[in-house]
Parts: sequence; structure tokens; C-alpha cells
Amino acid sequence: MLVQPGNSTFTRYLFAVVEAWTKNSLGRSDWETKSFEEVFRKLLVTRVHSSRATELVLLLSSNDPPSEVDCARFLADIIQGHKDIEQMTQWSVFFRAVVGHIDVQLKVAAANVEDVRVVVHPIRRVNDDVFGEIFQWCAAIESSLNSNDVRGVPWTLSQVCRHWRTLVLNMSSLWSRVKLNFGVDGPFMASFSAAHALTQQMIRARPYDTCLDVTVAGSIFNLDTNCVFRALLPFSSYFRSFTIDAGPSSYAILAQCKGSFDRLEDLSICDLSYGLFGDQDVEDPYHDLAFDAFTFAPNLERLQIYVLPLRAFEFASSTLNTVTRFSAPLYTQWTSVFEAMEQMDRLKELDLTCDCNIDDVEDEPVSIVLPSLRRMVLRDPESWLNIPHVWNKINAPEVDAVLLSYEGEYSVVTYPFLLVSAVSITELHIHIGEYLINFDDHCSSLVQFLWHTPNVIVFCFRTAHPCMELFQDGLQDTTFLPKLCKLSFGYSGHADEENDAHFIEAMSTNSSGTWYAGAATLR
Repeated sequence: MLVQPGNSTFTRYLFAVVEAWTKNSLGRSDWETKSFEEVFRKLLVTRVHSSRATELVLLLSSNDPPSEVDCARFLADIIQGHKDIEQMTQWSVFFRAVVGHIDVQLKVAAANVEDVRVVVHPIRRVNDDVFGEIFQWCAAIESSLNSNDVRGVPWTLSQVCRHWRTLVLNMSSLWSRVKLNFGVDGPFMASFSAAHALTQQMIRARPYDTCLDVTVAGSIFNLDTNCVFRALLPFSSYFRSFTIDAGPSSYAILAQCKGSFDRLEDLSICDLSYGLFGDQDVEDPYHDLAFDAFTFAPNLERLQIYVLPLRAFEFASSTLNTVTRFSAPLYTQWTSVFEAMEQMDRLKELDLTCDCNIDDVEDEPVSIVLPSLRRMVLRDPESWLNIPHVWNKINAPEVDAVLLSYEGEYSVVTYPFLLVSAVSITELHIHIGEYLINFDDHCSSLVQFLWHTPNVIVFCFRTAHPCMELFQDGLQDTTFLPKLCKLSFGYSGHADEENDAHFIEAMSTNSSGTWYAGAATLR
């Protein structure tokens, strides 16, 4: 009897088969002390039939007949050979079936191992709070342009497993980001299916607990029948932030929500299809339109208005008084802009695009005082040359951070002419376009401007020109930027490392305190 093969029934059966094979086919059973692997290894080298006999080899190489004795033995070999062939054929079929069965069992075992790995995977021990952070990250980088598209996040997250579905449905913050782009997948965005999906999203967002962050873009065709946009409006009282780029008809229907934006903190509104410098013969679509939907927004803190006539807006004084961050272009309407700013007593951050033609302004605004202003950004996109004029109209005694950005490819840079030092400014950023047309005049006016900002601690300068060339005049005076501690400058071209090193050395000699400098090439 062979050694005990273990507890496997299949293995015991296989040992019995091997034993039967060795007894019946080979006529011996001398492997009782062999292991299972040794038995099969021995089988592979054991011969059932020996090689050709010498007599047979000699006869095959000639045409001589065998002797009577050999002939009788050869006939007996034929009969026995047929029996052996029949028996070995049966065993071959059997062992092929055994091999096939083992292959199937291999696949089953591999599948079981994978299943067990899934069950013991560390992700099953991840805390639900960690899952929540991961889901929030997925939702933040989701590329889908429409949040009511069930093919995107967070809809797909709720379809992975029951646990994830429970988590996702209970995370109202995942559903509180509403993104609607009517310029993408237009047929769907005008369908009842899209409206139904949006309603489901609103229900899951539970806006009465979590406010909504809403972004609307693209032309809303057939507004009277667009059920998606109309499905959004009943939830306007839960908007925390609202970014919208739409047309006059869309803004007209928003009038239905007047007085309901009591939770609104951030409003960015524009119409990129509207041109203030368009054909004068074309009727202004906003001429008779009043933006009164946002008249009363008692919690509004950030207000951005682009490519829209400010005169069309109706803001209550109480609404403007809550605004702390304001951004708008001046165009030819800077009188309206300044009138609105004058009512913003709490304004801390101001970003103005100074793209107005002063000669076209009928009623030049008077100077205004912004007592709470801390950060001011003035942009000149196409060499309008009126940043100094706008600067002179704003009295901000507490402003400590200033950014002057000259964004045109070909820049004519003009700086404010300061008669009195701006002692409140401690952080100054200046960005200049690729080509500086008035280079010579610019250098002297820049240095003169900096001489009147003696308390600047942080100075960031972005240009295509080596800094050493721009500050030659200033470096001759040891009182130039005496309190500067941090200097950084970037180049839209190649940096001049040697001149930069001289400039940094000179500036660090003039300045006091802990000093930091850095340069980078902007691409």
C-alpha cells in the first residue's frame, strides 16, 4: 500500500489509481514509502514497453524472414501489444480527464484566493470619514460639465456597492455643487430627464442643511420650455455661491427669485456674448432690463460683474454695505462703478480692470474713500494708460497690498505719480507684458514710484527684462526700499543669472532684516 496521501478525497482516489496502475500494468507495487510527487516522477521515467529488440532491429534493416522461433515470439508480441495499447488508451483518457479536472480546480482555487484577497483588503477597514474625503476630492476634480449627468461623479460613486451608496447618499456636500452648462449636450439639457436628475440632486443635497454652490453657463435656448433652468430656481434661497454666464432672457426670468437670495455670499455674473463696444445701431438688450433679482442679498461678501452694464443692476445699500471683495471692469461706466464702490464701507479687496477711455467719460467720478480696503488690484489689459488716473480717484489709507498688472502683449507702462509716500503699502506686485514699449521712461518712473513706497517688505516683479536694467537708478541710493525682506521676480523670457546676482546683492546691502530672494522663468 502506498503512503497515506493526506485528507484530500481526490488525492486518496488518485493514489489508488496509481497503485492500480503499478500493479496491473507494471506488475509491481514497490513504492509504499514514496511521496505523492515521487510516485508521479517515477511514473514519468518508467517504461511499459522496452525498446526494439536487437533481432527486430536487424530484421528491419534487411529483407530476411525471421526464424520460426522469432516469428512465434513476434506474433505473441503483436497480440500483447494490442492489449497494452487498448489498456494504455483507456488510462490516457482517464489521466487526460484528471488533468482537465485539475485545471478546472486550479481556476476555482485562483478565484477563491482573489475573493479572499478582496475580503481582507485594507480598504474595508478604511474609516468612513476617509472615504468622505476621497469622495470630496473626486467630486472636486470631476471633469463632467453637468452635475445632473448620471454618468459622472457623484452618481457613479453611488453605483459601486451598497456601502458606498449609503455613504454617498448621506453626504449632502457631494451633491451641493451644481454645474449646468447648456452649451454641452444640448438635447439632454433641455429634456425632462435632465430636470428630473437635477431635482434628485437637489433632494440629495438637502439644501436646508447644506447651502448650494451653483455654476450656470452656456446659452439657454427655448427658455420658456427649458425645464432644467426652471427646476433650479425654486432652490435659489439656498444658494451660497452663484456663478452665471447667460443672456438677457435668462436674467429676466431670475427676477422671479427677487428677495430669495438671503444666503448668497458669492456672486459672479457676466454675459460673454454681450459687447459694450458693439455696433451702436444695434439695440442694447439690457437697456430696459433691471437686474433686481439680487437687490436684497444681506449676506453678499464677494461680487464680480463682467461684460455687463452695471447701470442695469439694482443693489440695495444694505447689500453693497456687506460686500468685502469687489471685481469689475470700468469700460465707459466707471462712474457707475465708483458710485457702487462708495457704498461698500466694508470693502477689503478691490480688483478693477482699467479698460476705460477717459475722454469718453461724460461725468468723471469724484474721488472716493475706501477706509477698509486692504488689497487693491489695478489691471491695464491693452495699454489704456489710465491706472494712474484711477489710482488718484481712490483714497485707501489702510491698503497694504497692491498689484499693478499691465497685461497687454505690447505694454506702455505708466505708474501712479505719488506726491506723498504711500507708507501703508508693505506688499507690492508688478506684472508687465512681454514687450515693454516705453522702456526708458518706464525705468525712471518705476524707481520714482518705489521711492515713495518706503515700507515695502515683499516685492514681486514679473517682466521679460533683466531687473538690473530696470533698477539702475534706484541701486545708487542706499535708502531705496530700505525695509525690503523678500524679493521675487519671474521672467517670460530667459533669466539673466549674472545680473540678477548683482541686483540681489545690491538690494540685500540696502535692506535690513531676514532677507529672501528668488527668480523663476515663466512659461
